[in-house]
Amino acid sequence: MAEMEKLLDFPPAPKLRVADGKLNPAVASQSEMRGQEIFFGKGQCATCHLPPYYTDNSMHNLKLERFFKQEMVDGW
Repeated sequence: MAEMEKLLDFPPAPKLRVADGKLNPAVASQSEMRGQEIFFGKGQCATCHLPPYYTDNSMHNLKLERFFKQEMVDGW
């Protein structure tokens, strides 16, 4: 999982504040701020996808084999 997180280069977006995972109003567009309002409000997305990582605390098969060629290293 750590390797996957390094691929994503957390924090996932430069406009997110590290402390709470929400958008920084000084750099986010009005459209992004409206999306955040829906995410935390009417959409109820944040009930499962909590900030600051926005994961759902479940394991998912992300099919990472698509992104690299598997190689044997020292017989492993």
